[in-house]
Amino acid sequence: DALPISFNSSCAGSICGKFSSEPISMEVKKIRNSATCTLNNEDVQRIIPSDPGNPTNVKNVEKLFPESKFKVFFPNRDSAYTYTNFLRAIGKYPAICAGAKFCSKILANMFAHFQQETAGLVYQEEINKSPYCADWSDWIKYSYPCKSGKMYYGRGAKQLSWNYNYGAFSTAMFGDPDILLEDPDLVATTWLNFASAMWFFVTPQPPKPSMLQVIDGSWKPNGADSAANLQSGFGATTMIINGDLECGENRTNPTGADNRATYYKDYAGRLGVDITGENLLCSDSGPFSSEGSAGKASLYWGPNTGCSLVTWQTAYSALVEGDYARCKGEEPTCIPDSQETTSPSPPTSVSTTTVSSSTPSVPASTSKLTVSIPTLQILTLVQLVWTACSYGAS
Repeated sequence: DALPISFNSSCAGSICGKFSSEPISMEVKKIRNSATCTLNNEDVQRIIPSDPGNPTNVKNVEKLFPESKFKVFFPNRDSAYTYTNFLRAIGKYPAICAGAKFCSKILANMFAHFQQETAGLVYQEEINKSPYCADWSDWIKYSYPCKSGKMYYGRGAKQLSWNYNYGAFSTAMFGDPDILLEDPDLVATTWLNFASAMWFFVTPQPPKPSMLQVIDGSWKPNGADSAANLQSGFGATTMIINGDLECGENRTNPTGADNRATYYKDYAGRLGVDITGENLLCSDSGPFSSEGSAGKASLYWGPNTGCSLVTWQTAYSALVEGDYARCKGEEPTCIPDSQETTSPSPPTSVSTTTVSSSTPSVPASTSKLTVSIPTLQILTLVQLVWTACSYGAS
């Protein structure tokens, strides 16, 4: 279950409580502190069931969802999906179940999507394997180069796919995209099989909020969201995952969202979650747009703008410590433990701040970046060409 590699956690993503030397905005700082900051990997790997030293959010999960329930909920799970791996993935992101208020609802939401993606944690890897090597752009090949003999098909509870997703997730976990590009099987065989789903769960992808923001209420729909019939509820999390593949009038998978909603109702009932009045579907919803409340969040460093914060997606996330230096072509400077500002503690939810400037157009070319694509979801080539912020299949 442990990671069979060495690493320096002070270089790995945004560790909760660590000082940042990057020119992040207050908006980015709030999201880091409330959602995306992480526990260092050494401490994650010390987490075991019932240990009194486990982080607070892990204890919250253990109280609501002990190992006995895990075995009942997922009786046919693959042996790689262990309860220890699940707890370690929870512990990696202290914002998940930081308090008991939303914990059961968070778990019900996650489990419904696990059911759809892996038939209840039965599948460790995608059945129909293919390379999933996106190499049609120079910037993709530069930032997330496919390694010889490696394939980036779906692995783990979220079925992480494509080289650019493996690279981005690797950067968030280790501060180095090459670790998982070189050894993608770690996403199937270690606690990363759940952590990849947690990473997706807490990370906003403008113009989309994160799934966590939808559940905990920190995402506040504005007029544009309401006009698209986007509202807090399970249906919005399906829209975040698969967009118009499963949502809207012209969805290509007409049963996916219905299946997810059925699973959600089941898990919510078993976990005692009241979902009365919640919007469970997305068949009558439009996509998240740049005019929505999450649409103008500047959460990426733009290589073509001198690595200032930009609203479009690039290979450099402002939510990941070290990506600013990478954007500038420099080696990240790891922050020593002595520069911790506070001890890591459970984050608290905050409202998402938006930026008033309009979204710039994606540049045609730059020395490092030629186009900008989502690093968090699976895309088709047609969607990539059409827009830098398309929704992708899982």
